[in-house]
Amino acid sequence: MSGRLAAELAAGAGATVPEGAVLPERSWNVAPTDTVSVVVDRLVEGELRRELHPARWGLITPWATDAPAGAPLVNARIETVAGKPSFADAVRKRRCVVLADGYYEWRREAGRKQPYYIHPNDGGLMLFAGLYGWWKDPRLDKNSSQRWLLTACILTHSPIAALADLHDRAPVSLDRGALDEWLQPHPGEDVAGLLAHVQEVAGRVAASWSWSPVSAAVGAVSNNGPALIAPLAA
Repeated sequence: MSGRLAAELAAGAGATVPEGAVLPERSWNVAPTDTVSVVVDRLVEGELRRELHPARWGLITPWATDAPAGAPLVNARIETVAGKPSFADAVRKRRCVVLADGYYEWRREAGRKQPYYIHPNDGGLMLFAGLYGWWKDPRLDKNSSQRWLLTACILTHSPIAALADLHDRAPVSLDRGALDEWLQPHPGEDVAGLLAHVQEVAGRVAASWSWSPVSAAVGAVSNNGPALIAPLAA
């Protein structure tokens, strides 16, 4: 996930950072339940604003009585997301974009699992289609500033043939045009048509990605730093 600073992320996504937002620090090894940077379109005093916010990676459903620690909803399959109770309302009303420089995937080779780092050829941002929600922690006092938690997940799809050699799923990554369409929900819109469109865009975007083997050190969440994305020597 992203190792860039807040100002770089905001500029790359055409967003602003609202006052008081505490975005995550640089990281080269983001794990589920960590904080990620998400882009949302918000209506503020009648004005639509595109903003960058911190969110916990792993969507928590509104009916959850506790923040799940074991298996959060970090991903949602684009093929079935509109029909799943955990995601159906969010895909209509609460869509976001999760920002990243790249991501890791693992492939079994010679009896062991080898990690690969996947990233855009031009060094630009990846714009992952996501969903978000606000979860109210019933354990905290209603006046607590920590009572409401912003959480998010990433949509996945069956990747292009080249990526399928690494894994059978990949994040749904958008271009800037599709980002605008994805972030602006409209009453009565054709959600199925939108999902089909962004999936088609994701295939084109992924065609401009590269990937290379990297150190297995990325498998330990305690490890971090740019050395994790350095390609292994041949």
